[in-house]
Amino acid sequence: MIIYILLFILFMVFLLIKKQSNYVLMLAILFLLNVFRGYEVGTDYGYNYKYSYDTNWSNKSFSDEDFLSTNIEVGFNAFTNASKTLGMQFTFVNLLCALVIFTFTTLTIKQKSEDKIFSVVLYLIMCVYFASFNVIRQATAASIFLYALKYLEGQERNIIKYLIFCVLASFFHSTALLLSVIGLLYFLKFKMNRHTAFALITLSFVIPLSGLDLKIFSAIANLDVLGGYYAYYLLVENEFTSRMILITSIPLLLMSFLCIYLIFSAEKEVSNIYFTIWILGICFYNVSINFNYLFRVAQYFLPAGIIAIPAIIGKRKVLTTRRGIFTLASLSIYYFLLIYMNYNGVVPYKFL
Repeated sequence: MIIYILLFILFMVFLLIKKQSNYVLMLAILFLLNVFRGYEVGTDYGYNYKYSYDTNWSNKSFSDEDFLSTNIEVGFNAFTNASKTLGMQFTFVNLLCALVIFTFTTLTIKQKSEDKIFSVVLYLIMCVYFASFNVIRQATAASIFLYALKYLEGQERNIIKYLIFCVLASFFHSTALLLSVIGLLYFLKFKMNRHTAFALITLSFVIPLSGLDLKIFSAIANLDVLGGYYAYYLLVENEFTSRMILITSIPLLLMSFLCIYLIFSAEKEVSNIYFTIWILGICFYNVSINFNYLFRVAQYFLPAGIIAIPAIIGKRKVLTTRRGIFTLASLSIYYFLLIYMNYNGVVPYKFL
């Protein structure tokens, strides 16, 4: 865990230096930590993918055996087969996924961020980076979706290109096909404003407290249209997932309340696709808190915050705001790292 504390300190130094070109170096550091981390980090990584790669699929395609027989997508399967053909360890599969994740993330930050350094810091402290340690396939798909959002607004608006990238994302996680529905925003030209954002976030806290979330999602589950693989997203939480949700909620809720303040104190109204998707992600995360893995759907939307937040902050008191958000978020991350020490979950705590 020491290496992550050192990483937070290093990124604070990058913030103070304020040289925007350093964002590439920062992403390169995160990329290397992702690729060469210990195998014991992450439930999916160590217990499912690597174990299966080293045992059940030593001479076969990933799609031939056990629990991945109906779950594995063509993109991840191709990476796995390529690695086995070359006689490589599972680290090579993770390397290929990390290349996709960091390529699309870097391109998005380069093209869309108003503060590239701060976007990379947010990528770390908002747990977007940590998600790539565990849910490898979905993190790969989410990075492609983040890049695809640029085709829903501005001069680059192109619904066909957006849908193509959604299909590409589904090559790594089939749930990405549902993201094509977001394309409706293209036709509706819907953009979130600060008052709508505040109302939706507030409502998203009220719904779980009222129990309405259980009624809504239970009704969806009763329709029996999701199939066995996707139905587990709607299972009511158990003790382990409850602990996971509690821990991963700490920095997210902290950032939510901070950014409600920032939204209303901003010099200008921010109303772009990244702001819209990020707010929708926060809302969906909040209303899905009582369910097993339903909150993972929100992980497609939450990364948009790394582009939205710098736009919200703007140029007013930039350094002070950065310090405040970074310090509070870092303390929250340090806290849930400590209380998560006994679990091999989404938090990478055993590297070094």
